[in-house]
Amino acid sequence: MAGMLHWFRHDSRRIISITVGIVLAVLMLPPLYILLQDSITTTDAVGDVTGFTLGHFAKMFTDKDALRSIWNSLVFAAGSTVLSLIAGGVLAWLVERTNAPFKILAYLATIISLGTPYILHVIAWLFLLGKVGPLNDLYRLVSGSTDNLFNVNSMTGMILIEGFLWSPLVFLLLGATFRAANADMEEAARMSGATVAQTWRRVSLPLAMPALLALALFVFIRAIGGFEVPALVGMPGRIYVLTTDVYEATIVVPPDLGYAAAFSVVMVAIVAVLLYFYSRL
Repeated sequence: MAGMLHWFRHDSRRIISITVGIVLAVLMLPPLYILLQDSITTTDAVGDVTGFTLGHFAKMFTDKDALRSIWNSLVFAAGSTVLSLIAGGVLAWLVERTNAPFKILAYLATIISLGTPYILHVIAWLFLLGKVGPLNDLYRLVSGSTDNLFNVNSMTGMILIEGFLWSPLVFLLLGATFRAANADMEEAARMSGATVAQTWRRVSLPLAMPALLALALFVFIRAIGGFEVPALVGMPGRIYVLTTDVYEATIVVPPDLGYAAAFSVVMVAIVAVLLYFYSRL
């Protein structure tokens, strides 16, 4: 008994870890079990399991539309990640490593952006870049053409909107990285004759690379599971990804829950692999 009390007294971290693990297991394992069960079983009209099957996965990996959705998810997530890192990373470097004026506006805009629901961001971008939005209206006015300059309901539009949605978070996290990095190396490079671009490429970027890679994986994971942009921007243009395929499979009558569960299991597997590398970084 005394040994147990000594263990509890001196291993509070272990107690906290076990408690957190139990809570997460209670919250996550039951729905994960149901998801896995639905993906490999068949059910009757009332939802009772009638047998086991791998047909849901076979259908997903042989159906051309399903394979296209998987490919679209990867392209969408990769493009959004690259755009958010470029936009947020460049802004973070300008704010933290240069004497650019009005730096406070960058933080103010970021706070406002993060405090606004994503669905409102998406709707605002749709109004701005839509067929009757100011961008296309201005193009038609200047060029005299009846065509649109930009089709927002496209993969390009999806990547553009999702990338800008995540750029404020990239700005905050990379800004902290640049702020904590040692500026002496950058100053030494400039004094040795390096240009701003050379200093960025040879000094600033390598120093920030671990944080940059971890942030890239994080944004990629979030984009893979994103629903607002694929639903509001992609579906009207008949561009489907994994999340919208899951949604489509659950709203049909009767709902194809096994097929939706198979899609969800694939998403969970992709995210689990990415989270492993994220934790290593």
